[in-house]
Amino acid sequence: MKKPRLVAAVVLITSFLCTCLLLFAWSGRQKNYTAMNPVSDLRARLLQALNLSLEISLTKKTCQVGQVFTYKQENVQTAGMTKTFYDLLPDTAPFRPRRYKSCSVVGNGGILLKSGCGRDIDAADFVFRCNLPPLDTFEKDAGFKSGVTTMNPSVLSAHYNDFKTAADSERFATRLKQLGNSFLIVPPFVSKNSEDNVERLSNLLTERRGELSVQPLFTPNSVFDKVERFWREQSGYELSEARVSSGLYLVTLALSICQQVTVYGFYPSHVSPWKSYLRYHYYSPYSFFSFKQIGPWGIHDMGEEFAILEDLHSRNVVRLRLRCDEGQG
Repeated sequence: MKKPRLVAAVVLITSFLCTCLLLFAWSGRQKNYTAMNPVSDLRARLLQALNLSLEISLTKKTCQVGQVFTYKQENVQTAGMTKTFYDLLPDTAPFRPRRYKSCSVVGNGGILLKSGCGRDIDAADFVFRCNLPPLDTFEKDAGFKSGVTTMNPSVLSAHYNDFKTAADSERFATRLKQLGNSFLIVPPFVSKNSEDNVERLSNLLTERRGELSVQPLFTPNSVFDKVERFWREQSGYELSEARVSSGLYLVTLALSICQQVTVYGFYPSHVSPWKSYLRYHYYSPYSFFSFKQIGPWGIHDMGEEFAILEDLHSRNVVRLRLRCDEGQG
């Protein structure tokens, strides 16, 4: 009778040990699962797709004079790197190993007007702005602080008359002085149509190097391709727009180098949640753009991007703010 009892005891002990091992393994997996939050998960996937802190700009270390670049839109047209252009590049990647605790990403949407968000925006350690917006008379709503500002080369044609007069270039230089010791992100090789403006910008920055402290960052096309691929294929969102906007691009950069990201000035409608009329841009009553762009300008879908921002907000990945002064509407 002793043998069956011994077998039963062995089975019982073995079963107990297996249960303990399973519970231990499950608890380990559970611990790892709960340790992964939406912020770290998205950032982990983002880091797998690209390292913006390293790739954001061409550098002297990664380029050489005479190097040939292909324009993104035309694909067959090329540009060679001039000595003037090369001398403006940073020596190495500008954001490594920088990390900021709190960051504001400021879009140019009409929702920003009368938002009263200027003080909150400037309270962040670092501020990202899109396409060199005017700030002079909008400080209460848009703030004034700048850490990174993007600028499409076409801005020189649209707002500074291609530097046709000394007054035009002086106005632009005055605007750059307002950026202080910050970064100006420029996409130099998106279109052949921007070639002259990139040269104008390079020449002005070189000529006024003694009076301007802003550091230009010339972003290679490969970075834009990786950002678009990330949001379409690796982020978990369905994005069908032809090109990611500079706003979502800056949100991507902010998630790469900031612990906390708050987003302002994004809303895809001319009617606010409070039923008031909204401009397309906060700083101008006129615009030929629409929130869902079609035809020759059909490259962005602000509704799609805003849906992503809303979801990121609901998951505490970013904080999305439409207004800060509750007395405004």
